[in-house]
Parts: sequence; structure tokens; C-alpha cells
Amino acid sequence: MGDFPGTLLLNSISMYFTLEINEDLAEILRTTTELYAQLNAYIEKCKGENIEEYPLKSICAASDSAVNMITSIADVIGHHIAKQALDEEKKVNSNLSNTESNVSK
Repeated sequence: MGDFPGTLLLNSISMYFTLEINEDLAEILRTTTELYAQLNAYIEKCKGENIEEYPLKSICAASDSAVNMITSIADVIGHHIAKQALDEEKKVNSNLSNTESNVSK
């Protein structure tokens, strides 16, 4: 997993923390994006051909599938990042609550 700096705004306060990015998922996303680009380059070369005939119809369907894969993988990565941000916010809130309860005693 790669570590990247993250920022979370909490009540107009910036928090900085390290984000972990799953490198396996990131590589799958890069590879799938490259596949999508190559499929679309092939489709562009075939301009003027009937998109409803084989093999172009199958290539277009593969391009659509690649978009669905990109979306699904990005959703998983985004969920992982959001979970880290929420966990960091919970830590800060917990620390603030502990500090405030100690001050009030």
C-alpha cells in the first residue's frame, strides 16, 4: 500500500494525515484505464464502419465493460479513502472529548 498525504476539513480546521492507497487496486485501475483508451483508439480508427456489425460491436461492448470496471474499482478505492478520513475524524473527536472531559473535572 502506498501512503499519501490526506486533508480533512473539520469545522473549518484542516487535518493532515497519511492515506493508505491499495497499490494492487491502483494498478488494476491504471491497467483498466489503459485498456479503455486502447479500445477507444481502435474504435476511432474504424470511423465510418457500421458500429452494429461484428467485430466493432464487440469492441464497443468491451469498451462499455471497461467503463463499468473503472467505475467499480474507483468506487472501492473511494470508499477506502472515505473510511480512512472518517476514522481520522473519529480519532480527533475522541481526543477532543477526552480533553474536554478532563478539563471539566
